[in-house]
Amino acid sequence: MITKRLLASLYFRLGSTNIQLVFQELERVSMKSFYEKETYTLDDIDRLIEHGAEESLYLEFKAAKSIHRDSRHEISKDVSAFANADGGVIVYGLTEDNHVAKSIDPIDGLTYTKEWVEDVIASNVNRQIPGLVIHPIRLNLVDLQSIYVVKIPASPDAAHMSKDGRYYIRRNFKAEPLQEYEVRALYERRTMAILEIEDWSIKIDYDKNNHDYVDLEVYVSIVNVGTVVESIFAVNAYIEPLPVYADCMVNKHMFRNHDVIHQGNGRIKFTASSDRPIFPDEEIRGLTFTVSMPIDQLANFCHGRIIRLMVNFSSGMHESEIDLSNRAQDMLDQLAKRTGNLDA
Repeated sequence: MITKRLLASLYFRLGSTNIQLVFQELERVSMKSFYEKETYTLDDIDRLIEHGAEESLYLEFKAAKSIHRDSRHEISKDVSAFANADGGVIVYGLTEDNHVAKSIDPIDGLTYTKEWVEDVIASNVNRQIPGLVIHPIRLNLVDLQSIYVVKIPASPDAAHMSKDGRYYIRRNFKAEPLQEYEVRALYERRTMAILEIEDWSIKIDYDKNNHDYVDLEVYVSIVNVGTVVESIFAVNAYIEPLPVYADCMVNKHMFRNHDVIHQGNGRIKFTASSDRPIFPDEEIRGLTFTVSMPIDQLANFCHGRIIRLMVNFSSGMHESEIDLSNRAQDMLDQLAKRTGNLDA
């Protein structure tokens, strides 16, 4: 759900003069939420229409005529294009007007069953797409008027070839042919380690020596979404600038591969180099650091504060960030709750 807080946060982070980027980020967040649903109902489709949802890199609407015996090529082209890109959802049985969801256009579910669609995809896309799921939504149980929501993951086995012998990728609201060098890059991706910032968390507690101060302990996790082991990587976090009232540290006794670097002009870099391999699909804690400050400065520290995160590895890098805007009160509530539990 897109909240006022999310909109304000994105607006502040991306810049008040870059409203287009704000709405692009909102679209990405919204489509990610839609994609991550485990099941789909008619209410979900009605909301797409009600909210004027637009097609994007991650979402496409197809009228009922798109599911037909003569449409096998188009189905395989569209599905393989999503799999070769970042994944997404195709809603069959929903018309669009200028890329905006318009109205339900049910499919004849007796003639074109879920199994028929599955068979078309399996027999017309070269190499199976792992994790692809078709969710049928039944409008009528008598003649099985249906909507098919096809959920397509970004495939680790890309590139996938369509029935016509060509490779496609989702771009600019449509499936576009891949150039030869792009196909080669997709194949190379299958034999690479790809590290990403998976998650982060912040634990707040009173400083052990002075209860007028609080410590923010930050944990950053990374994951290997590639297909091979990665042995060389570094996880970094940047605070710029670090206020004069704050201090920062890493526990080098516990984490010998951790360090904190003062880069000048108040810019701080926390870094942790690899001390062990990370295997495919494995998630590990890559970096831990602490920022200490007077408790009465917590709100000032959090206001507009972005902590930039980065993981560098042998074949690339991935960035993320921690937006501390408006988090001070949540942290204080967390601190009060922990103190209350200790008193009890």
